[in-house]
Amino acid sequence: GPQRPAILTASASPLGVGSNNLAAALPQMAAFFQSRAGRAALSRTGQAETVTVERVSAAGDVLYIRLSDSAEGHGVEAAYWRAVMAVADRIVTLSVLSPTQGPLSPAEQRAVLDQFVARMRASNPSAT
Repeated sequence: GPQRPAILTASASPLGVGSNNLAAALPQMAAFFQSRAGRAALSRTGQAETVTVERVSAAGDVLYIRLSDSAEGHGVEAAYWRAVMAVADRIVTLSVLSPTQGPLSPAEQRAVLDQFVARMRASNPSAT
């Protein structure tokens, strides 16, 4: 991986009842994150106006979001990657942010995120 640091964040929220198949829900989630309500959910300040969703793609049961948030990021670049995945009975959101000092390229950030996703998978084997 890159020798420069990246900032990793993870947050978890309970899966809705009956939505244990996240893969099936990814198309709706992709559409949601591009909607006004979804952009507000992604925003650091809860305001849809600060967020631009550049790309949303699904790989297996992981949703990848490339977005930019113009709200004050306290030393991080506006653009970053997020991954949304199911882990056990929770929806986990992983983010890779790039420091404004020594920023990582989008490809480097994505490589870090892919490793983060793989590590999360390895440490939380699925029940199936």
